[in-house]
Amino acid sequence: MNIRFDEAKEETNRRLDEAREDMNIRFGETNRRLDEAREETNRMFDETNRRLDETNSRIDKLDGRMDETNKRIAEMDFRLTSRMDSTLKWIVAIQIPTWMMIITMWVTLILRIG
Repeated sequence: MNIRFDEAKEETNRRLDEAREDMNIRFGETNRRLDEAREETNRMFDETNRRLDETNSRIDKLDGRMDETNKRIAEMDFRLTSRMDSTLKWIVAIQIPTWMMIITMWVTLILRIG
């Protein structure tokens, strides 16, 4: 009877060792898969960060271009305003007195003739 008990004990220990090895293999496989998934996730985050950096770079370039455009618009507005001011000054300073003189001359001629 003692022999059967020892055989059963050895068989049980052998099966436990096999189960332990199988479990270690499965855990090793699971850990390997988790490591691969972690690496893939990190690659995806790195790619996303790279794309975000590119996008931010493009946005910065566009901001610079917008600043340049706004400066040009401000310059053009200043030039246009100064031209309008000079034109208005020319009209007030020269054209109005000239037309008043012409009208006065014609009125004087008409009154003298009439």
